Amino acid sequence: MNRIIEERVNIVDVVRRYVKLQSAGRRQTGLCPFHKEKTPSFSVNEERQFYHCFGCGAHGNALTFVMNIENLSFREAVKKLGTDFGIRELLQEQSTPEADRSEEERRQILAINRLAALFFHRKLGESREASDYLAKRGITPDTIKRFGLGWIGNGDELILFLRNNGVASKLMEKSGLTRVDQNGNLRSFFHDRIMVPVVNMRRQVIGFGGRIIGPGEPKYLNTAETPVFLKRASLFGINLIRDGLKDHKYIILTEGYFDVMALHAHGFGTAVAALGTAITEDHLKLIERFGVPLVMILDGDAAGRKAMRRVLDLALPEKLDLRAAFIESPDGKEDPDSLVRRPDGKERMEAVIAGAKDITQHYIDDLAEQALWDPNIPARDVAKDEMARLILRFPLNKRMEYLNNLGDIHRRHHNFDETAAKKLRKEVDLQLRDIAKRERGNTASRNDRAPESGSVAKRSIPAELTRELFVLAATHRSLIPALDDPFLQRYDLNDLRIRLLTAHDSGEGNETYEKMIAELDRDGKLVLASGKLTEAAAATRFQQIVFKLRIADIDKAVLDLKTESSPDAIAEIQRLMNEKKHLSASLTMGTGAAT
Repeated sequence: MNRIIEERVNIVDVVRRYVKLQSAGRRQTGLCPFHKEKTPSFSVNEERQFYHCFGCGAHGNALTFVMNIENLSFREAVKKLGTDFGIRELLQEQSTPEADRSEEERRQILAINRLAALFFHRKLGESREASDYLAKRGITPDTIKRFGLGWIGNGDELILFLRNNGVASKLMEKSGLTRVDQNGNLRSFFHDRIMVPVVNMRRQVIGFGGRIIGPGEPKYLNTAETPVFLKRASLFGINLIRDGLKDHKYIILTEGYFDVMALHAHGFGTAVAALGTAITEDHLKLIERFGVPLVMILDGDAAGRKAMRRVLDLALPEKLDLRAAFIESPDGKEDPDSLVRRPDGKERMEAVIAGAKDITQHYIDDLAEQALWDPNIPARDVAKDEMARLILRFPLNKRMEYLNNLGDIHRRHHNFDETAAKKLRKEVDLQLRDIAKRERGNTASRNDRAPESGSVAKRSIPAELTRELFVLAATHRSLIPALDDPFLQRYDLNDLRIRLLTAHDSGEGNETYEKMIAELDRDGKLVLASGKLTEAAAATRFQQIVFKLRIADIDKAVLDLKTESSPDAIAEIQRLMNEKKHLSASLTMGTGAAT
């Protein structure tokens, strides 16, 4: 499929339908369609069939461009290209019966959700109680329309409406809108609630949140997870970020629906919120793709500090600029919703955002204050230990940056003097070295028990994996640009990697790819396995192989570091092992996707 797109669709012809392009040597340039700009930073490389924005970081090929600009799924984008360019093969896409059934179920649930959203929105106008509640919360008709807010009173009305529109009871259950009670009767999942549609980046309604306005619990109720709705990977307001980035170069992460709506109503159009769950790595990865800083708005009380610490326990995306900002109030009850609706609320919120700083640095500063001023003496030692362990997670250059910032904390906080700051830095540094020393002893003990043959087996893995990676890319050619990764230069067969990239850039024919596959896979087993994978499964398998290569690289680096005994070497081992842990977890979670 990607071969057909590469051979018969010119990315310049695709992009020109949306962007006015001008020639600039071997490239075409224009204003980026994904963010607001006055000077062109969007570049299209016709030779490599690739686009990249140097402003917001958006990049990809013709297929991904159509997916992002039109908010389409992979299959929808393929069919659009087939229609726009008259390519019959793309309109006759082959798939398995199981994949077709799954896709059809997703399509049906999305259609039901859209029907329900329209029903809820219409019902809102019939409820004086709901309208009065929203007005009291400062929700204007414009905000109601922007977020598609609605109302549900008697749940049986929804069931009757869906049945009249031909929706079967089983599909109602699968959508999460209904449930079967203990007597076997179909009941609405929601009753007497303000209904908030949750919309994804493709502008599809994937679920709902319901806010009760009278007595009762829970205050908020979300749709149960369905094939289209996963709370750990969904964010309220994510569909509006692209528009918001035209005016702001950051994303705001808050805690609730009404926080997001109030912020949007007052000009902060990049606000999003998790759906009644703690922030997850999936949420952060979703935001990372926008290439702008993420500012977490947290309460200034102890609960806000705990929330910050929980985020630091996650495997933070490498390219995400994650910052924390706190709303301080005498009673600790101020939140973005109440703050921004004050007469000077917009200015105060802008000041909160301007005061945001690196989340790790924020937490270290909090611990520093505890380490010096907590009346509980043992708690001070605990704070120093936690600081040391947190700093130890980072590479050497970053560790030194945090330690140096600790020594200069008196320049940022008036309640520290220089003598106390320098003393604290020294104590934390000694604590860090002590932890590294203990870890070194534990590592040595494990080393003594480890079999000699283990390292030999690990060193043989990369060549096999690299061969599979290249065959996969040569078979599914949309993956070839991803080989342009400096990390892959360190492995065997690098010359073949360069040949693949060169062949792709120069537009050489199938003969070149076939020759390379024959060199890499003489018995044909790899290409046979690769050819059975769908494009999505091939992309997943590609990422798995890269993860395995990185894990193998870590194993080798750890073996080399074990010959040293310096605190820095031990600390680096700890960091590498933590990285391996997160890579292994990601690998385990995604294993089934490519089989």
